[in-house]
This record gives sequence, C-alpha cells and structure tokens, in this order.
Amino acid sequence: DTVDLSLQYFQDGWGWGYGDNPLIAALERATLERNVTIRLLLNGYYTDDPFDDRDMLNLVNNDWNRTLGADATAILMSQGDDVTKLHNKGIIIDGESVLISSINWGSNSALRNREMGIVINEATIAGAYLASFEEDWNRLDDITDTDGDGMIDRYEMKWGLNRTSTIVDGSPLAEQSQDWDGDGLSNLQESNHDSDPFSRDTDGDCIDDPDELAFAAQRGITNTAAMNLIDADEDGFEDHIEFGCSESPTPVDNTTPSDSNDDEDDDPGGSFGLREDPLESNAAKALLALVIFSGIALGLAVALMLMKQDDGFVDEVLVDDAGYIFDSPQTEDTPENQTKQRVILAGTSVGSEGSTAREAKSGKDDGVFGAPQLDTYNFPGWTDEQVQSYLASGWTVEQLQQKHAEEHGE
Repeated sequence: DTVDLSLQYFQDGWGWGYGDNPLIAALERATLERNVTIRLLLNGYYTDDPFDDRDMLNLVNNDWNRTLGADATAILMSQGDDVTKLHNKGIIIDGESVLISSINWGSNSALRNREMGIVINEATIAGAYLASFEEDWNRLDDITDTDGDGMIDRYEMKWGLNRTSTIVDGSPLAEQSQDWDGDGLSNLQESNHDSDPFSRDTDGDCIDDPDELAFAAQRGITNTAAMNLIDADEDGFEDHIEFGCSESPTPVDNTTPSDSNDDEDDDPGGSFGLREDPLESNAAKALLALVIFSGIALGLAVALMLMKQDDGFVDEVLVDDAGYIFDSPQTEDTPENQTKQRVILAGTSVGSEGSTAREAKSGKDDGVFGAPQLDTYNFPGWTDEQVQSYLASGWTVEQLQQKHAEEHGE
C-alpha cells in the first residue's frame, strides 16, 4: 500500500544508450495502476547539480499527482541541528520491509557498478527506519524550498499553501504572485515577512500589513515583528495606539481555505486571487492619479505652445546668400510669375535676386541696434573689386584703412 523512498538522488534518465529509468516506470505503475501511496524524500544538495533532483520533483508532483491524480508526493529534506544532507539509498515497503544498501539510484550504480544490498522483512527493524524517515519528512527549516517558488516550505506549510507546486490548483497562475487578501502584497512578499497571505491584518491590531511596513521603519523594528506582534517595539503600548488607529484590535482568523466550508471564502480576492476591481489597492489608485495628472500637464503644455507667438517668425520662405532659391507662399500683392525672396540674414537688404546679397553694403535697421555696417566696404572712393584685390594680395583691413586715409586725406 505504501512506498517510502529516502534517497541521496534519483536520476530520471539512464545513459549509455539504456534510455528511460526502469525504476521510475515501476513506481509509476505502482501508484497509477495499484493506487500505491508514494513518498519520495530527496537530498536538497543536488537541486542545482547535473543530477538535478528537481526533475524528479516535477515528475512526481506535477505529472503523477496533479495531472494523473496519483497519491504521490516528493519533497526535499530540510536540514536540522544534527542533519545537513540526506545520504540514504533506501526504500520502505508498507512499513514492514526495508531495503538496506549503499546503491545510488542512478544509471552508473545500476549499470556499471558491482552493488549489493539486503531486504529485511521484519516490521520492528523496518519500523526503526520508518521512524527516521518520518523525522526527516516532517522537519522544516528556514531555507528549503521544494517547489522553487521563492517561498520556503516552512512558510507554505504554516499558512496552508502548496509546498510541492508553484501553480494554483485548477489554474495556470503562479501561487507566489497571487494576492489573496487584497492588501497589495503578493504571497511571495508576505512570505518574506512571515505574514498571513489570507489576511490584510496578520496580527489583528487594525493596522493593515502594508502600513505595518511604514510603522516598522518609523520605530526601527523588523517588518516581521511589526506584522506579527501587537506591541512590536515592546514599549508597553499597542501598535494601533501609537500609529493612530482608533479601532479596537479584532480577533485574527487564521483559518485557511482548506479549513473552511464556506464556498465564498475558498477563493479570497477573486478568481484565483485576482481582484474583481483592479483599482482596489491604494498603490493602483495612486498610479492612476499620477497618470491623470501627467495627462493634464501634457495637455496644458501643448496648448501653451500652440497659443504662444514667436516674434521672430516670418511668413516668407528665405533665400540664402549662396543663391539657393526656394518657393515662397503667394500673397494678394505678389504677381503670379514672381515670388517674394529674402536672404537668410534677415537684417540685410538685397535686391530681387539672391546673388545681390553679396553686393549689399548696409543692413536693415532693426529698430534696436540700428543698421549693421559691413566693415570690409567702408572705403569711400574705392570699388569693391579694389578692396577684394588688396585683401587677396595679403593686405589686412587695418593696412587698407591706413592706405585709404593717406590717399584720401582722412
């Protein structure tokens, strides 16, 4: 009726061309065809090893148990004061027979080694091994996490969660990501503080668990203490008095869904822990308010940009002084075959063609700084060609000014 296995590791496949592990096939037939109850205890040391016992954990817990409905469970052994690793290679049948050996449950031992063991069919001897198995099976520590969901087995056992699978029964949802009490903290976050995942107020002091975090920071105490103790700072005053809560502490209901027959409480927080109202939490409301405020601010900024007039803006398309001419908008005063043209230096007066920009000797008076003067052409009596010729020959503007003064008596 029962098979209890205590193993250092259990490989799900055998190498050297053998294929599937026949021991696994035999156990699968036993639990599925003969309804044998199987408990598999594995050494947590090999969960990150090439042997990887997690493959066997997933096979037994998610395939055989969850999918096929077999009475089969596999867990990692927790450590204790006197026990760090599981080095057994034994099996107990119906509490009456026990295999005693040093045979590892891998392909190397079965296919390549000379191995020996003995099966003892004696209830008293088997009972001693079974008692040791039960001790290892029920031990809990602060690090072992059988299903690898980030929540240790001790926490999941304490609050009635599933230590052997990360998936919520009957759904594709991850158990650690659910918020069944709707307090804004996921089950994984609750586990970090050892708080009740089914109650918004773990210690019943009328301070919700998320607010206990602020109280803990204010008082310099641990989050775990704040969430689980009515007087966490041990100053003789209950936390709800110091934090300003006017309500009286309410009794804590530590019943889990498995303890209650009330169908309405079987799925707290909505279907599989999802809120019917996504805006139920304070964090979601704050985020929504921030989004609305940002939208209003953006709208006002756009409106101001559209309303503001730029004094330096001109309607005409400009023509640069290199002679590039672009189309300009037509006005009522512009002939159909002529466009209005300006140079990019808007302060310079030019003729109707862009090429005349270089011939201009004075700029347009802007009403503030006056009309700019082009120093290069400030030589009355000399032509532009003369000035350019001197400059091309290496004369400086200062030398030209002196020469011009000597010739013209200035």
